[in-house]
Amino acid sequence: MIQTALYQSPIGRLEISANESSIVSILFAKKTEIENLKHQKYFGIIEICVAQLDEYFEGKRKVFMLNCQPSGT
Repeated sequence: MIQTALYQSPIGRLEISANESSIVSILFAKKTEIENLKHQKYFGIIEICVAQLDEYFEGKRKVFMLNCQPSGT
């Protein structure tokens, strides 16, 4: 099962999708109201991803330690 969460980054809103153990995509979100992001609760691997993205945008992280399983060609 794929779960999706929104993340407000300094470069725009991101849509993070994950299965039980891996990030499957991080994309710029389409039209989504910012109000929805204020009460967003993160879970599992997405919570770890968000924490690492926060550290990256704060200049504290250069290497991500995430299981990734992108789909596509």
